[in-house]
Amino acid sequence: MARIAAESEMGKAGQAQFAELKKKLQGQIEAKGKQLEKQKAAIEAKLKTLTPPQREAKAREFQKKVEEFQKFGRNAEKELQTRQEEFGDKLFKAIELASADLGKARGLALVVVKRELLYLGSGVDAQDVTDEVIRKIDRK
Repeated sequence: MARIAAESEMGKAGQAQFAELKKKLQGQIEAKGKQLEKQKAAIEAKLKTLTPPQREAKAREFQKKVEEFQKFGRNAEKELQTRQEEFGDKLFKAIELASADLGKARGLALVVVKRELLYLGSGVDAQDVTDEVIRKIDRK
């Protein structure tokens, strides 16, 4: 499964899209973080000139911005996780279809993930069809 994800055109394209989205979101998070730091420094510079009620108001305002920043970070993480799950599901379905087509075409009794195989009897002719599955996925 991992090899198909790494070597198939679909897998490579999905990984590239995911990496691009991650980079974009990280850039946005970093920009918002820097902006928040600048606002913090500006507030701290003015702190001595503010009255206690003004300080309280600035503190509440800044706390609200911190919470918005944290919410943005959580939403970005959730979006990345959702996209990764969607891609994984899509890739798995493509692997299932390609494996079913290959199994029918070659008259195979079953196609299994090697990692899941705990025992193989000596009379069974095991074949690695990973390359063929990758080719079928790439053709589609």
